[in-house]
Amino acid sequence: MSIGKPDSSVTAPPTYSSKQWIELAATVIMAVAAVVVAFVVVSGRSAASAPRPTFKAPTSPVSFANAARHGNATAKVAVIMFSEFQCPFCGRFATQTLPRLTEEFIDTGRVQLAFRHLPLGIHQDAQRAAEAAECARDQGKFWQMHDELFRSPKELDVKTVKARAATIGVDAAAFSACLDLAQTKARVDADVAAARELGINGTPLFFIGSLLPDGSSVAVKEVLMGARPYADFKAAIESALAVVGGL
Repeated sequence: MSIGKPDSSVTAPPTYSSKQWIELAATVIMAVAAVVVAFVVVSGRSAASAPRPTFKAPTSPVSFANAARHGNATAKVAVIMFSEFQCPFCGRFATQTLPRLTEEFIDTGRVQLAFRHLPLGIHQDAQRAAEAAECARDQGKFWQMHDELFRSPKELDVKTVKARAATIGVDAAAFSACLDLAQTKARVDADVAAARELGINGTPLFFIGSLLPDGSSVAVKEVLMGARPYADFKAAIESALAVVGGL
């Protein structure tokens, strides 16, 4: 190639009209969008096919002697749940799944439900919320407080919890005094210790099985973890009922 002379082997870049540039840009955008959609679909399929976390059922009966209970004390099947009031998956169970389980199994006398506390350290108000539920329980309003706390789990500071407790009809002075008692915290801590002994580190977790003759412990048949659909609970409960002839 001679200096100063154009190189005829170099192809000049193409020139496009405004319309052609718009069409080219649209083609690139559509190609990128197609790649993104494909990635989302593949990711979704991978998530859907991913194995659910499992927890081995305890070989020894699990007690719920000091837990808040709901349902027929003579039911043949019990569900023990370890839960906390700032856990979003616990909230999903409480607001979406529990009402259906209550209608089909608890209110019909076939299943007893027990609530045990496991406030997680990542949720700063979970411990105090658990104590508030116990204080409401002292006045016979645990499940009303349970529903109220899960109704708005982001508003669980002490002042707000006291105000919300008043809406369910607790005695305000007794409730406030209860929150300051070391014994109230100890009750929640006892549940946490029991959960740790069982190897439970997350919420929610559910033990489902036969209610033993002592009336306060369960021979666990199945364990469910996390946000599970109603159908999973229904299947597990019906399987446990079939074992004891309670269908």
